[in-house]
Amino acid sequence: MAQRVVIHVDLDCFYAQVEQLRLKIPSSTPLGVQQWNFLIAVNYAARAAGVKKQTSITEAKEKCPNIVLQHVATYTSSDSTPTYHSDPTQNTHKASLDFYRAASAEILKVLEEFFKELRELCFGRAENDAVSRIFPEIANWTVTTKTPKSDYSPFIIEKASIDEAYIDISEYVHWVIDNKVPIKGAVKNTDGFELDWTDLGYLADAPKAFNNEAEESASDEVSEQYRIEDFSVFIGAVIGSCMRRTIFDKLGYTCSTGIASNKTLAKLCSPVKKPNGQTILLLRNVESFICKLPFQKIRMLGGKLGKEVEVELGVETTGELRQYSEEFLQQKFGESTGSWLFNICRGVCNEPVVERSASKSMMAAKQLAPPCKSMPQLAEWITILVSELYNRVNMNFQSTKRWPKNMVLLIRTPTSSITKSTTFLSRHSLTIPLFYSKVMNLLSTFTEKLPCSAVSVNLTQFEKAEGEFIKQYFQSVPASSTPAPSTTTEFAELSAQSNDMTETIVEVNDGDSTSNDTKICEKCDPPVKITLGDWGEHVDFHFAKELNEREIASERIEERVKLGIHKELKRGTDGEKKVSSSALKKKRKTDNTGKLTQFFSKS
Repeated sequence: MAQRVVIHVDLDCFYAQVEQLRLKIPSSTPLGVQQWNFLIAVNYAARAAGVKKQTSITEAKEKCPNIVLQHVATYTSSDSTPTYHSDPTQNTHKASLDFYRAASAEILKVLEEFFKELRELCFGRAENDAVSRIFPEIANWTVTTKTPKSDYSPFIIEKASIDEAYIDISEYVHWVIDNKVPIKGAVKNTDGFELDWTDLGYLADAPKAFNNEAEESASDEVSEQYRIEDFSVFIGAVIGSCMRRTIFDKLGYTCSTGIASNKTLAKLCSPVKKPNGQTILLLRNVESFICKLPFQKIRMLGGKLGKEVEVELGVETTGELRQYSEEFLQQKFGESTGSWLFNICRGVCNEPVVERSASKSMMAAKQLAPPCKSMPQLAEWITILVSELYNRVNMNFQSTKRWPKNMVLLIRTPTSSITKSTTFLSRHSLTIPLFYSKVMNLLSTFTEKLPCSAVSVNLTQFEKAEGEFIKQYFQSVPASSTPAPSTTTEFAELSAQSNDMTETIVEVNDGDSTSNDTKICEKCDPPVKITLGDWGEHVDFHFAKELNEREIASERIEERVKLGIHKELKRGTDGEKKVSSSALKKKRKTDNTGKLTQFFSKS
C-alpha cells in the first residue's frame, strides 16, 4: 500500500478566537468565553494566568483581574436571532453557538478555495499571481503532461467537529511524486532525498539538532538521506504550512496541525506545538513518539473502553499496553477490539478519512431545573427553541439544499418522558409563527405536560428539497476533452455540518440557590469542588458533552454496523443500539457501497 499522508487541523481555542476577533482584542489580552457562571473557553493569555475552562467567573477574576469576559450569544422569547445580551440569565435566556457555527463555515470556505487553487495548480489552470501569493514555497512546481482520470480525487476532507478536520492528501502526494514535481527544499539523488525542514514545523521525536533546539549545527541532520515515505510527509508539511498561513491571512485565525501517516497519529501530533504550530511525524519516529503517551490520549480510548482497559490491565501509557500480545487482548476485549488495541498502540490505524454526510437531524433543547410549572412559561421556552431552529434549518438549506420531513417534540416530566412526531412544514411555507403553531398543536396532544423538566424540538429525515433533483438533472456540464478533477468532499456539506446535532447545547437551570457548600464533581478530570449554588450550571457542561458523545456515537454505530463489528463493541458507548447478528448479516449482504475499509482491521 502506498504511503498515506493525513493532516489534522485544529483551531486554537476556537470560541475565544472568534470573540477576540469580533471584539478586536489583541491575543495578548486575557479573554474568557462565559456561559452563565462558568468559562467554556479561554485564550492562551488567560491560561498563562492560571485560568482554565470550566473555571467559575469568581475564580477567574481572582486569578486574572484584567481578564475580558464575554458571554455567549443567547436567545430570549423576543429574539428572532441570537444576540449578545449585556446580562443574560438562565431563567430567561438560552445559550447559542450560531456565531461559532458561522465562523466555522467561513473557515471551511477558505479551505475550499485553498484546495481548489492547489488542485488547479496540478494541471496548470491556476493564475500565476495566485500561485505566488498562496503557494510561494511551491510556485516552481511544474505541470505534468499526463491527462488525469475524470474521477481523480486528490483530497478527502472529514469535518470532525466545529473546530477540527482531517484532510487526506495522499492522492495528491502520489501525483507529485509520480510526476517528479520539483519542491523547494527537496533534492532527489541516487541514495534517496535531501530534505530541508526549516520553517516547516516541529519534527516529533527527531534529534534536537533536527529541530534546531541545540547549539550545534543542524546541517548534518538536514542533509541526511531520507526515504520516499519521508518525502511524502515532507510534501504534507509544505501544504500544511501554506494552508495555515492562508487561514490566518484571510480570516485572522491561528490553527495547529499534525501531519502523519494516519488519522490517529495526526490527531496526536496537532496539540504538541499549540498554539499556531505544526508537528510532523515520520514513520521512523512513530514508535518512540507513541510509546511514552498516556494511552487514553488516543481517540476512542478516552471513554468507557479506555477505563475498561485501565482497570483490566493496570496500564497507563501506550508503551505499557504494547507488552500484551494480540491473542491476549482479543481474549480480554473481543476479537476485533483486541486486534484494534494491538495495532493502535503501535501507531497502526487503517480508519479512512471519509467525508461526512449532510445532517440527518437538528435539535434545540432546554433542560429545566426546577421544572417549569406553567403553560405560559413553557410556551416561552418553545418560542426560543423555534427561533433557534428556524435560523439553523434555513442556514443548513443554503448549503445543502436539504429539508427535514419530520418534527419530533419531547416533553419530560418527573414521572415520564414522552415524544410525539408530525410532518414538518415545507420550505416555502415556513415562518416562525407557523413553526410555533405547529409545535404548540403537537403539544396539545400530550396528556401530561407539567411540571416540565426538559423540552426539545428535533427536526429529522432531511432530504433533498423538492425541485433540487430536477435542477441537478438539467445542470449543464462544461464541454472539455479533459474533465477537471474534483475533490471527494463538498465543502458546502461540511459547512452545513456546523449546524448539526454534535454542537447542540443542553442547558440546566438550577434556580436561585446561593449555598456556599461544595460538592465534588467526579466527572471532571481531575475532580473539582463546585459550590451548590453553581452546581446546576457546572452540570451544563457535562450535559453538553454527553449529548455530543451520544450523537457522534450514533453516527459511528451506523458505520460500524456496515462494517460488521458492532456486536463486539456494545460495551463501548451508552448510545449504541443492540443489533442482532442476523441483522448484521442482512446488512452486509445489502450494503454494496464498498467505500469504507474495515475500521478495526489488522495492518
